[in-house]
Amino acid sequence: MSLRISQLALRLDAPSPCASRRWQDGDLIAFLGDTLTLRLATEVEAAARVARELHLPLPPQASERQIQDSAEAWLRREAEQCFGDIIARRSAAAGQAAPKLQLSFAAKGGWTDVEPATRTRPGKIKCNWRLIEQAPEGIEQVLASALAAVQTSSATPDLFGSAAA
Repeated sequence: MSLRISQLALRLDAPSPCASRRWQDGDLIAFLGDTLTLRLATEVEAAARVARELHLPLPPQASERQIQDSAEAWLRREAEQCFGDIIARRSAAAGQAAPKLQLSFAAKGGWTDVEPATRTRPGKIKCNWRLIEQAPEGIEQVLASALAAVQTSSATPDLFGSAAA
């Protein structure tokens, strides 16, 4: 009989997946091609960016896992907002309907994955949320390429559709 740790025995304050990374007050995280300093602040009700600091609503004794989860949740919300704005703006400029945006959490692969539109559903861009760590110019370029791929693939004619006689 092999020994297995049940999921119920897992601790929330277990070490973070990246052993070389420490999640603590004063640590730096990448954001839009720059860095933000993490600050634990019990006086804030929600995570908030103030200048070049990210204030997290956590007590000084918060575990590394809690800090990581809080910071990454804020980064994912920012990514969804930023990417959505870029997609909407560029789609409107091209006179196209904006494809659906879905954040990806894949550890491997490219920044984006495109699903073309069909007659029954709009196109979709799956975008890795960690793209938010890159400079704004890089984000624009990646999303422009993804939009071009969605628009190109959705613009192809339906070869098997009924033709007007």
